[in-house]
Amino acid sequence: KRYLSLDDESLIVLKSKGYPPLLREFSPNLKNLKGLMNDAIITGASSDSKLISKCIEYMVILLNINEEKKSKRANKNKYADALKLNIISMIKGLPREDSRNFYKKRLGIDLSPEEAKPFVKGKAQKKIKVSIEMLKDIFCLMHQTGTKGYWGLHSESYNDKRINKLNLINTEMQQIYNAISIMTYKKSLGKLLEEARNDDKSLCKAIHIDKTLFDEDWVRERIRKAFYSGDSSFLKNLGKEIIKPPIPLKGVHEKLKEVHKLLLILVKFWPIGFCRLEIKELVGLLEASGLTIQEDIETFRKYIDRLKNANVLFDLEKLITIKKTRT
Repeated sequence: KRYLSLDDESLIVLKSKGYPPLLREFSPNLKNLKGLMNDAIITGASSDSKLISKCIEYMVILLNINEEKKSKRANKNKYADALKLNIISMIKGLPREDSRNFYKKRLGIDLSPEEAKPFVKGKAQKKIKVSIEMLKDIFCLMHQTGTKGYWGLHSESYNDKRINKLNLINTEMQQIYNAISIMTYKKSLGKLLEEARNDDKSLCKAIHIDKTLFDEDWVRERIRKAFYSGDSSFLKNLGKEIIKPPIPLKGVHEKLKEVHKLLLILVKFWPIGFCRLEIKELVGLLEASGLTIQEDIETFRKYIDRLKNANVLFDLEKLITIKKTRT
């Protein structure tokens, strides 16, 4: 029927919460992030996952500190030292020696006991300089830390009463429907929603993917406006998208699985490392990981370019502006 259906247990959870909207507001503050990390640990992730929220906290603080204000320099040094210790702890926790050596080399860190303390104090070792390349490595390190421990996960851990199941369901469903949106419209569902407040075409596309948008006040207001103003064109187009299933008809089975798998992997890893690879290297890595790239190199290059132009794949340079530190 070209709709995705959740399992009975998840539907019971959603029913108890009144079947909330798919893109319900989730404030990206540190408290919520810590909650998600705790849920991840309960469901099988390593306890080192707590280091991720602390790492993000220290980076946010450091990026927001005004270097020109002398009164904040002491705080800056304090959080910089805390960030270094946090990074060292994540590196030490990696199970593979080659991974540990990679990050030690990339970040210029010597983890030997006699060198670690001076490094943290910034005396004997070079201080870590905040740069785009460093952030890519740190985000990649956080990903490895966060996924450590999930292999061999037992499904019964999901039944733990301490888990915020709604957050877990919502997070997974957002990723899946976001991939459907990217495949269908070459835009993320979040991007469509951003445009939808001022563009009826984007609103219709968004509702095609996410039927729960009717629960949003601004969507209902737009429909009421169309009713009172006799905007039959909008209502007709909206009606077509309402009855249209979110999953495309063409190649609904095999193509959907392969395209979604590829898109999710590209979106997830592009900003933290894939963006550094040449197209041939990227294809080689993807195929070595079990994905089938049916297009030739040039066609795949154009596909990647389209995703980049549509801001589906983004580089950190476009999102983060960092002041150059004085040497």
